[in-house]
Amino acid sequence: MQSSGAESVRGLILGARRDALVEVLRDEPEVLVVENDHASSVAAAPLWSLASGGLSRWVQVRTMSKFLGTDLRLAATACDPVTLARHDGRMLPTSGWVSRLLQGTVHGLMTDDGTRAQEAYVLRRETLRKELGGRGIDAHGVSGMNLWVPVRDESAVVNGLWSYGWWVDAGRGSGWRPSRAYGSPSPSSH
Repeated sequence: MQSSGAESVRGLILGARRDALVEVLRDEPEVLVVENDHASSVAAAPLWSLASGGLSRWVQVRTMSKFLGTDLRLAATACDPVTLARHDGRMLPTSGWVSRLLQGTVHGLMTDDGTRAQEAYVLRRETLRKELGGRGIDAHGVSGMNLWVPVRDESAVVNGLWSYGWWVDAGRGSGWRPSRAYGSPSPSSH
């Protein structure tokens, strides 16, 4: 599973490295590639989808609740024909119903010229990075809602910020670390 357009603790921006990964995945036609584009409309980086690389098995999910709010739990899905048949078979016993009010609200927010979520997230991320930099704190991140801030003692920093009401997560447990070369997370060498 990968998140194509925005950095998160378990996501990355593939960029030009996408083609090499697609070639490896083509040799494994039974592997189902799941892409969760959780920041689709607010990602400041282009979508580098693996699914568009001609793979046999893939599903791409665009969830809205991450940037429109948790009450707007709506996702759009596209997939290959085999995955679609399996999905539809599992949905038969359920109602599969999504509120028209919910659909209309999400559509309105996504198409309203006054909704500038991507610009707002870019401004917030860049403002925070600049403010941290002005205090001598190095931070990395090029898209999405996250910044990577390397610290010596993650536990102390996380617990300290939590005590002030800030929700943060340590990067060490995710197995990812920032990469200065790409400005995005890369597999840890540990």
